[in-house]
Amino acid sequence: MTPLLLRGRFLAWAVAVPLALLSTACGGQKAAGAAAADCPAGQVHCTPVAPCDPGAPGPVTAIVSGDFHVCALFTNGTVRCWGDNRYGQLGVGVSCLPASGRPLPVSNLCGVRALAAGNLHTCALLDDGTVKCWGATGIADTKTPMTIDAGPQPPCPIITSTGAAEMFGSSPGTVPGLTGPTAITTGYGESDCALLVDGTVRCWGFDGDGELGNGTIEASDVLPPVAVSNLSGVTAIGNGPFHDCAVKSDGHVACWGANESGELGNGTTTASSVPVAVANLTNAIAVTANGPAGGPGCAACYAYTCALLADSTVACWGESQDGETGGGATHLTATTTPAPVLNLTGVKSIVAGEGHVFAVLSDGTLAAWGANRCGELGNGTTTHQPSPVHVSGIEHAVAVGSGQCHACALLADGGVDCWGDNGEGELGIGVLAYGDGGVSQSLTATPVVWQ
Repeated sequence: MTPLLLRGRFLAWAVAVPLALLSTACGGQKAAGAAAADCPAGQVHCTPVAPCDPGAPGPVTAIVSGDFHVCALFTNGTVRCWGDNRYGQLGVGVSCLPASGRPLPVSNLCGVRALAAGNLHTCALLDDGTVKCWGATGIADTKTPMTIDAGPQPPCPIITSTGAAEMFGSSPGTVPGLTGPTAITTGYGESDCALLVDGTVRCWGFDGDGELGNGTIEASDVLPPVAVSNLSGVTAIGNGPFHDCAVKSDGHVACWGANESGELGNGTTTASSVPVAVANLTNAIAVTANGPAGGPGCAACYAYTCALLADSTVACWGESQDGETGGGATHLTATTTPAPVLNLTGVKSIVAGEGHVFAVLSDGTLAAWGANRCGELGNGTTTHQPSPVHVSGIEHAVAVGSGQCHACALLADGGVDCWGDNGEGELGIGVLAYGDGGVSQSLTATPVVWQ
C-alpha cells in the first residue's frame, strides 16, 4: 500500500499485520471474501466477524499519553502505540520488547472511538460500548495491580490471564460490568472511571483513598466497576493520582478520593470517599488532574486539579510545587479552592501531565505551565514555568497528550508532533535514547515517524 503524505509526514506505512489479529472493518475497509451486506447498518469500524485487510489507517483523530508511552487513534478505528512497554502498555501482545520508538498496532483491537492512558496502562472505548484495557495499573513496585482478563495469550512472564488480581494483560482485555459508557478516564494511580449514557459514573481499581467514590475505602482492587454515590447529570470526568472529578450539567464540579493537597477543591485537606462539591465553580465544562506520586514515603506527594470554564479560561487548585496551578508562583502549601490561571484566555481544551498542564487555544497554538525537567513544556528550555508559556513550533493543534516528561500534539492535518524526553521512545521517531543513532531528548516539536 502507498503511504499517505500530509505536511511532510507519513500517516500510514506498509506493514505486514497478521489477518488473525484483525476483524471485519466497514466504512471503506472490506472483509476478506465478505460482501458489503455483511457490514451491520451504521457500523463504521470493526465487528468480530471475519479477518479483514486493514488498509491505510488514515489520519490520527486522538492522542493520549501515559508516563512513558503514547497511543494514537486513527480514523479507521485502530490504535498504534509507542514508548515504554515494560508492563505491556503498548498492547502489542506478541513479544516482550521493553520499548519501541516506532508506533506499533495494538493487537486484536479495532472499532475504537475513544482512548485514555494511565501511567502504565491504556484503555479504549469501542463502538459497541465495551471498554478494553491493557498494561499494568498502579505503581507496580508498591501495590499489586489488578487483572482484566485478556484471554489465552500471556506473552510475557509478568502477564497472567487467570482473572487473579495480578496484572493487566499485554493484549486488550474487556472491563466487565459496564453498560452504556460514553467516555472513559484513566488515572495516574490505580483507578479508572467511565461516564455512562445516563449521566452516572462507575469506577474500578484500587480504593485505598476512596477514589472509587462509593462510600468505602478498601486497600484492595475492585472489579467489576462500582457506581459513584450521589452523582448524576455528569457530562465530563477526569482522574488524578488518587482522586477523581466529574463535571455536572449545571457547571458544578464534584470530586472524591485523596485530598492531601486540597485537590478536591472544597476548602479542606480531608479525603472523601463520596463526591464533594468544588467551591466557587458554577461554569465548568471539563476537568483534568494529575500529580507525581501519592504513595507512602514518596519524596513529593501532591496532586492538583484544573477545570476549563465556559468563558474559555482555566481555574486550578491543589499543590503547586512546580507551578502546576498556573498562578505565577510555586508553593508547597495546598490551594484548597479554585484560583484562575494567569494570562490565559481562548482555551478549547486542557490536559494535565505529571507536574504540568497544557491548554489548546482557539488559534491552534498551545500554552503550558508547571514542571519542565525534560523540556516537556516545549518552549525550548528546561526551566519550570509557574504561569503559561507558548509551546514553540505548534500552530495547528487540535489536541494534546502529556506524560511524565514528554508531550505530543495532534495537528489539524492528522499528524502528530512530540517533544521532551525520549528515554523509552516517547517521541515516536523510530529510535530510543540508547543505541546507535539514539536520541535522548528534543526541546522542539518533532514529527512522529509512521513508517
